[in-house]
Amino acid sequence: MPYPPRLPRAATRLAVAVAFVATLVAMPAASPSGSLGPPPVQAAAVCTGWTSETLPPTTIRVLRTEGEAAGSVQVVPFRDYVNVVMAAEWGPSNPTEALKAGAVAVKEYAWYRAMIWRGKSADDGSCYDVVDSTVDQVYAPERRAPSPPLTAAVDSTWETSVHRAGHLFATHYEGGADVACAADADGRRLFQTSAMQCARDGMTAEAILGAYYWPDVEIVGSGPVGPSPSPVTPTPPSLTLRAADSIITWGQDVRLTAGLAPPGTEGAGGRTVHLQRSIDRVAWATVADLTTDASGAAIRVERPATNVYYRLAFDGATDLSEATSPVVRVLVRRLTHLQPGAAPTTRRITRGTTATFSTVVRPARTADESGPVEFRLLRLVGGSWIVSRSWTVTPDATGVARLRVTLASRGTWTVRVVALRTPTNAIGTWSVGPRYEVR
Repeated sequence: MPYPPRLPRAATRLAVAVAFVATLVAMPAASPSGSLGPPPVQAAAVCTGWTSETLPPTTIRVLRTEGEAAGSVQVVPFRDYVNVVMAAEWGPSNPTEALKAGAVAVKEYAWYRAMIWRGKSADDGSCYDVVDSTVDQVYAPERRAPSPPLTAAVDSTWETSVHRAGHLFATHYEGGADVACAADADGRRLFQTSAMQCARDGMTAEAILGAYYWPDVEIVGSGPVGPSPSPVTPTPPSLTLRAADSIITWGQDVRLTAGLAPPGTEGAGGRTVHLQRSIDRVAWATVADLTTDASGAAIRVERPATNVYYRLAFDGATDLSEATSPVVRVLVRRLTHLQPGAAPTTRRITRGTTATFSTVVRPARTADESGPVEFRLLRLVGGSWIVSRSWTVTPDATGVARLRVTLASRGTWTVRVVALRTPTNAIGTWSVGPRYEVR
């Protein structure tokens, strides 16, 4: 039946169902009403004719009513049939105990039909045990594929069945009303909506089966129907990341050291950690996958062009859970290269001489940020350089900024330049120009 289920029709179906999540719109009806007593005597004629009540059938004969196979009878591996029906009749987000109870019901209804033939045959005379629709259970492998929670429920209860008076019976189920746990139980059917509430109330699959299939229901087999053992939650490792320098200049490398330490003393080596980077600490991208050595360490050399955040991410393993390291930030100073640059000797010039300076800035300006630089003209006074004047200049598209300065007063002068801070880079360091003696 589709997910979520439709409103129920008339009578029965496989019984154990526990409900579909959220806005359950009730399940369709299934087969005729189930008997409270032991199964009837086997009909003289048989179809699959399975006889064991301790081992499920190996195959089941299904009448197809839709698609290219409509009108034919398919012989389907029994476990595949149960898994596909679970995909149609049960939502994977149902509580685990509900899915386990449902898996028992789906399997046992089909098992019973493979034993007790109702004398039904297709137009070509081929007999069948079940119909692929809500007449029995929805079987639609072309459009329904079981998800891991559903197959896990089937696997964990494969050796489990419910008996009454020592025999299998047709475990009918349908959607039911939105009422309290087992408030609508009648001993013949499992109502999925209220059974889902049972699971939410903490009831095990075994208790759910007993609450709806009373009286005198016996859980048979070694398959676990009670609550699954609580999984052992792996412990996260300790992840560390260290940058050799927290501030670098554009064009320099930064050495990053990753460290992974499991809770114990072993298992640090051979682990894969992801080195991730971000500009805003919101969007992260993996830049390298690192493999730890025997001590749990790994090295990566990066050359970032802008301020950047780094972290490590570990995906987890069977013995360790996922983990993320603290964030490390590396600031990248803007770089300037002033021409003419500092010289070992002082240049002597006359008053009124004009000097031209240029600087190359990296990273260069972008369409989103101008990235200005500041030029300063300084005069040597009593052994200290005093700022006489400053200019803010925007570099061109190639990252070059120029300044012409006329030195009109006597004294010792120099020019310096710095790339100012931008949203993506730190302020640079001052580049020193030549010294001028003006006469």
